[in-house]
Amino acid sequence: MRSENCDGAGARQALLHYAEKVSVQSESNNQYPLRTLSCPVSQCLFFDIEGDVNHTWPSSSLLNGTSHYQIKYQSGVHLVMSDNRLLIVYLDRHFFCPPYSSSVRDAHIQPCGREQSLLVVGLASGIHVMLLHEESPPKVLDDVFLETPQSVEKMVSLEDNRLILCYGNTHVGICRLATHNSQKLEAVLTLKQGPRRFLDALASLWDAKRYKDCAYCSTNRSLLVLSNVDLTLWMSTSTGDLTAVSSVAVYESSVAVLPGFGISGCAMLVHSDGGRQPVIFEGSTAAGSGVVAANIKLAQRRPLPSDLHFDSVQYACQSATGAVLLYDSRARVVVVITSGSPIYEGVCDEVEIASTSPVSDLVVGLACTGESIKGCTSFVVYGRSGILCRIGVRSLGLVTADLLERQGSNGKILISLLNLGGKRGIEAVVGACEVGIPVGTLSPLLNEFMRPTFDGCALRMAPGVEGLVTIVYRRIIEAGKLWSSHFSWDLAVNLESVSRCLGECHRILELLLLPNGWLDCPMQQEHVAWQGLVATSSQQFTMRSALNSQAFFLNVLLKGLKDAHSICKLYAILLVELGEEASAFVASIAGQICLERVVWGNDTRAVITSLCMNILECSQGEVVTLLESQKDALPVEAQRAVRIHALIMKGDAEVALSYACENIKSLRKEGLWEYVEGKLDAAFPDYMVPLRLLICWLRHDKSSIEAFLTALERWTAGRSPDQVKQQLRLVMQSVLSDAILLRNVVNWILGHTLEDDRLMCFAEILEEHPLGFEDPRTLPALFYSCWRDRLRNPQVAARGFGDIARSKQRVLLSVRIRCANLALEYASKGVDRLTYVLLLLQEELVKIVEGALQSFEQDISSRSWRERATCHVDELRYFYLMERRLFELAGIYKKYGGAKVQMDILKVHPETPERVTMEVLHDLLVNLVHERGMPAVDAVRSVVREYHGGYASGLPLLPFALFLAHNGEKPETIVEVLLCSGVPAAVVFDAFLRCLDERCDGITFTTGGVVTALAAAVVNMSGEGRGVYVTYLLERVHKFLESEQRFAVLREDDVKQLQQAEKLLHPAFLSSRNQA
Repeated sequence: MRSENCDGAGARQALLHYAEKVSVQSESNNQYPLRTLSCPVSQCLFFDIEGDVNHTWPSSSLLNGTSHYQIKYQSGVHLVMSDNRLLIVYLDRHFFCPPYSSSVRDAHIQPCGREQSLLVVGLASGIHVMLLHEESPPKVLDDVFLETPQSVEKMVSLEDNRLILCYGNTHVGICRLATHNSQKLEAVLTLKQGPRRFLDALASLWDAKRYKDCAYCSTNRSLLVLSNVDLTLWMSTSTGDLTAVSSVAVYESSVAVLPGFGISGCAMLVHSDGGRQPVIFEGSTAAGSGVVAANIKLAQRRPLPSDLHFDSVQYACQSATGAVLLYDSRARVVVVITSGSPIYEGVCDEVEIASTSPVSDLVVGLACTGESIKGCTSFVVYGRSGILCRIGVRSLGLVTADLLERQGSNGKILISLLNLGGKRGIEAVVGACEVGIPVGTLSPLLNEFMRPTFDGCALRMAPGVEGLVTIVYRRIIEAGKLWSSHFSWDLAVNLESVSRCLGECHRILELLLLPNGWLDCPMQQEHVAWQGLVATSSQQFTMRSALNSQAFFLNVLLKGLKDAHSICKLYAILLVELGEEASAFVASIAGQICLERVVWGNDTRAVITSLCMNILECSQGEVVTLLESQKDALPVEAQRAVRIHALIMKGDAEVALSYACENIKSLRKEGLWEYVEGKLDAAFPDYMVPLRLLICWLRHDKSSIEAFLTALERWTAGRSPDQVKQQLRLVMQSVLSDAILLRNVVNWILGHTLEDDRLMCFAEILEEHPLGFEDPRTLPALFYSCWRDRLRNPQVAARGFGDIARSKQRVLLSVRIRCANLALEYASKGVDRLTYVLLLLQEELVKIVEGALQSFEQDISSRSWRERATCHVDELRYFYLMERRLFELAGIYKKYGGAKVQMDILKVHPETPERVTMEVLHDLLVNLVHERGMPAVDAVRSVVREYHGGYASGLPLLPFALFLAHNGEKPETIVEVLLCSGVPAAVVFDAFLRCLDERCDGITFTTGGVVTALAAAVVNMSGEGRGVYVTYLLERVHKFLESEQRFAVLREDDVKQLQQAEKLLHPAFLSSRNQA
């Protein structure tokens, strides 16, 4: 049975240390130790050359250049340059650039986003940069032309949206490119001239140095520029620029320089005779100026085999696997060189193989079109009219597969393969499996290569395992270069390509090892310690335990390969989704940690999950669907995040919430709770996601009830009543089946004061559920109990509401008013009505006192008064005041309107003394006139209209007469005001009659004025009683006029007024007699 736990830290550390060891060894072995053999192409299974006569350039007649003609391959595109014309050829389409005014020296194209590409044309006079949209033909979105001091002979893509420009005089410049909103293009040119003094710079004007070739090494970010005189090393500084740090003289026969690819610190110089000369980097250190100090030197030349004679090698190119293709223009021959073991000829050690093949036409370029997943390197040879031939360089695995297919698994072939040894032999077996050789055919070889050796408590992995580690490490190290690199436009494309290679390698290794049981390990290896490819144990190894330990090691190896595949694939997807933000993201992680340490030294789950999260943050639609289709290859944390996003994308809130609730324990354990909660809440804001998830969690962990109640408090605070009730209904439905949770929720509700804005929401929710409050000991519990009983037992509910309204506890005034109103609504009683009235008066008095406080806010001398007023506000706002106390407080603030409250209190008491009423009325009128600015007449009219009809003890009118008299009003005016205010004429008559009898203090009306006012009142009377009043008043007038000595002396004006009153009353007297 295959182990489910193959994430052993010890095995991973062993793989990491072994990888570092192999890396050091590979860097030291860069001197070409292999011997060279030559053989015809027809006899060499490592090469496959076929003509491609049907692949001609479209409209080739336009390519009529004679002086300069070259072709290159880049990013799946053939770039054909002929004098001032440029042809771009895709798989199934092509297009011509318009003719230029100067010759085309180089061209560079690379993807820039999903549907865009950057095309840069190097000219004799400058560079032309174009932003293309992928159409047929491509559409130019924007373009920029930059003039350069020299012809641009070569352009090399550099990280961070930059291009290296190699000029005809071997100087180097950098062009910084940027796109804006995928529509606009920006290009900035900088020129770097190397370590020259001023005089040297002047001398360079007559310098005969001319550019030949260049090679860029991304490993150490260095550029080698070959001229007709020397080879110059340019290296990146800490600021990202290039500076020339070293040079070495070369022979004029040098024609090309090739990068070292996987070999750090090494390149290769190619001479016209086909000889190759290693270029060695020495002493790379970081200088204080930020410039890297390094030297280069040339190693011993390595000639072609003695039977190969050439002197006119013109072109050279190299594959990532180290295969080299040369072209000799005099002999019209291509030479292909690779390393391998020609076991079909009995050669089992690794040698360098060189083969030649003639070509039928003039060659104008060579290119490596890439390394396929199955390890077959492909070259193309270009002629003027198209592709002349294609050359395939096979790996040892492909050669092995070919031999097995041709000759079968006979003894000779198997012996030859066995002679390769386990480390190199397993590479042949893996390669053969890649191209479809049945695993059963390869099983005998596996049995030999994969047998471990052990001695007591020590175990050494089989040579085949060491070979597998080397294969995996080689794949991961190539991917690691991209993982650690700075941003470039083709980074996402290259990552996608390398991830496919990693995934295919993992598939092949599983296909090869699983059926033969090499991955079966039924137990964990807790007792095993790992040191490289050697394991030690506290127990004696047997063949079974040795195979188990080796299988465990292989599982860790394959898991690392699978994780590397996932990391590269996700990284590529993320860069595509980020678009223009990709450069900043790459800069934030570039160079922080190498991929090997991520795979072998860290927990890859965190890295993969982080990449997934970043993708999900900026992706929708197809990418989410893609991730979901491959979620089984992701860690469980990433799987859940992808699933949540997929459900959100479908818009099904209930299904998404159900998924989250079903996996609530896992979300909590994996640290995804807040992430999932945030995403669901943002997508479905009306579904109370945080509340529902926390309720679901309570079923598993009741100890979090406090956290739940705290969250419930936060979620229900400040919400609308409908939202609060919706949330509370959800909570109650969820906890009804759990007595403990229900009790906690109910206690939480009861713990809120009556002043809480959610009071009525709580009451309605508790009413909907049959919860008992048999002995409500708190005011909130009493309120909820009364609310529940208000319909079935309104008398009891009303009594409870009334008790809350009159409670001696600290209760907000608005709550008391609400309870008093509810008491009246369900059982109207006198005491409840009085309570309600007094509470309303308290509310009014609170406003009056607060207004008074504001008027004294800036008065420092009134601090003690303000402190007392503040205490009064607190008393009025939170306590129930009896009538006497309320009347007393209102009197303190009579100047500010408290008299009005006093009048409202006296209004309902029939036993109120007239003297008290008169004092309060005076204070009220003074407040209206002097504080509020009302005219005296309007103030009297307002008060009389409000209180005369409903004043229980009868509203005295003399205070109004006195007040208006003090404000200069005449008696007749006062009578008119009272009559217009709704006071009956008879009542007005009785009030003024007291003034006529001199029983009113403080009134200075004249006798004539009083009689005139009484006459006006009598005239306005109606009914049978009018005659009595007319007769009585007329008799009094006559007595005043006839008995002057009996009364005070009348003034002349009084006499006139009495006479006028007599005339006014006489018609009324006659009318009443006639009616009688």
